[in-house]
Amino acid sequence: MAAAIHLADVLAAHCTAALHTITADPASGPAGRTLRFLINKQMTDFTRRDLHRSLRRQLPKTSDVAAVLDTLAALGWIRQRPDGRHELHPRARELADSGDTVTNAIDDAFTAGQSTTSPATFTADRW
Repeated sequence: MAAAIHLADVLAAHCTAALHTITADPASGPAGRTLRFLINKQMTDFTRRDLHRSLRRQLPKTSDVAAVLDTLAALGWIRQRPDGRHELHPRARELADSGDTVTNAIDDAFTAGQSTTSPATFTADRW
């Protein structure tokens, strides 16, 4: 029981630190809006160019698009396939609607913010 309490304390501290990191990141605003756009438009598979064309007013520079994609990938919301296309996390709507940016179900599923594969070992069944 003591180990379970200790684990809960560690996880709570991790969650707090992660939320502070996310909210302190200046790119989290545009990244959050972009995530909501991807979810609402059901863009589960897209290229950098697709995203830039769709959000050219919000993200006018290619560096803005790159920063948003980097942020979303680092947080586990998207991943880049070997062919250069990007995929939205299959549970993105569910996770975003819950208000939780970190997957709390610990199983074989992909956990937001923790990449389980490198681009060289990408497999479609990992999500």
